[in-house]
Amino acid sequence: MSESKLTNAQVVKYNIYGLTSFMAMMPAFMYYRTFMQVNLHVSAELLAALVLVGTGVDFVLSLVAGPIVEKTNGGKHGKFRYWFKIFPFVMFAGTIVCFIAPADLQSSLIKGLVTILGYILICGAVTFLGNANFGILAAMAGPSLEDRNRISIMGARMMAIATIITSLTILPVKTAITNATGNEQLGYLIVSAFFGLTILIGAKCTLDVSKDYDLPRPVGEKSAGAGGPTVGAMFASVVKNKQLLCLILIYTIYNFGFNFAAGFEMYFFMFFKLTPATFTVPMTIHQTCRSCAALLGAIIGPKLGMKLGKKKAIGVGLLLWGLGLLGAYLCIQSAPWYIYTVFSCINSMAMYIFSGFGVNYFLDCGEYGYYTTGEDNRTIAMSMFNIPIKLATMLAGTMSGLALGWINFDSVSIGGGAMTPEITRGFMFWFTLFPALCMGLASLLAFVGYRITDAEAAFYAQENAKKAMPQTPVEA
Repeated sequence: MSESKLTNAQVVKYNIYGLTSFMAMMPAFMYYRTFMQVNLHVSAELLAALVLVGTGVDFVLSLVAGPIVEKTNGGKHGKFRYWFKIFPFVMFAGTIVCFIAPADLQSSLIKGLVTILGYILICGAVTFLGNANFGILAAMAGPSLEDRNRISIMGARMMAIATIITSLTILPVKTAITNATGNEQLGYLIVSAFFGLTILIGAKCTLDVSKDYDLPRPVGEKSAGAGGPTVGAMFASVVKNKQLLCLILIYTIYNFGFNFAAGFEMYFFMFFKLTPATFTVPMTIHQTCRSCAALLGAIIGPKLGMKLGKKKAIGVGLLLWGLGLLGAYLCIQSAPWYIYTVFSCINSMAMYIFSGFGVNYFLDCGEYGYYTTGEDNRTIAMSMFNIPIKLATMLAGTMSGLALGWINFDSVSIGGGAMTPEITRGFMFWFTLFPALCMGLASLLAFVGYRITDAEAAFYAQENAKKAMPQTPVEA
């Protein structure tokens, strides 16, 4: 039951979608906040409200996407492949809309709403495609934990490669276009549209590699729940699964800390250590070094994680990540910018001790829930992988914008003022120490509350697979 059956070529081809989806959304995700505040002159308070709208809509979509994807038939296209024929084009449209708001428009609200609409299109597409992709993973790997881990670990490595590509290219190319045209908005738009096109390549790879695995739903077959799971049924299945609840809480807290810090990083280079005119090269070096560290972490981290076991790996990885952020808080305020790069590299490598297993944590919880309750809600459990990310992004995006307002950062980013000692102290707390506390809390929960070992996960998967096997009648 647990033997590998997928070829290396299939594993790689499946993960091309992850590579291209990351590349397609990164220009928007990296710069939509900075674009609104610096180029469109949206205040920190309005930015926080707009981010709340965008991430709030995204969160609602993440709640309903799982049930919708699970119960949609898809006809001849398969249960999940259907979505890869529609939403890559929605995502590409979002990469353009995100940066088309006229900068000379008087209303900051309307300019910000246009940008947020692009963000919603990208996030909505990623949510539906992600849920469909999880279904394809389960169909291709079956009950084989080896294949599940192979796919997930290769996905982490693909993601690391994508970060290197985007780190080396997005900011330098955007800056080159800006310098050549004198129009920074055009630089954002061209780079975002170019990378957005790559999602079409990834979708084609997914459609090809999954053709023999994601088959049309047999006539008369229903998904979990009558006519497909409702949002209420989805939450009911989650509430019954205590390990899944614990895992959701862990992922929400650590993603909240991660996204909170990410909301400050661009400003750290642009205003804290350097200036908007001089930060491009150092920021590119920083991102590239961190991406290379991530690739190294994606190679060696999962090996360490497998030795520790997924249960211990998440606790150890989060603890090291938190210690790295604490070290940054203690050291970088009076140090050169590249000292922060060193700590970022450490954090990136620590993350891959557990993140290489990705959705498999949630699939393990789904197997546990199916085994203990007899209700097959594994697809719903996997769809929960997106929920803490979306919730954390919504909360962190809003609160980090409010935090910038609390420390009077508008006087620097919009007003052209200096980083006063008061602003500096507040900035450093929210940028490093607060996220470090989040990682520490998530690590503690992982050590104390999450209990599914790899051996238990394998047992649950094999026993659940037996339930799906056709039973041979015994002759009298």
